[in-house]
Amino acid sequence: MDRFKQKLETYFDEFFRLVSTDNGDWTIKGF
Repeated sequence: MDRFKQKLETYFDEFFRLVSTDNGDWTIKGF
């Protein structure tokens, strides 16, 4: 379960890095 949770958190980190910009705007990079 801990491994699953860790993997899930990694996916969320990647997701938020994609959708958030440097100034905090919630825009998808590349769009």
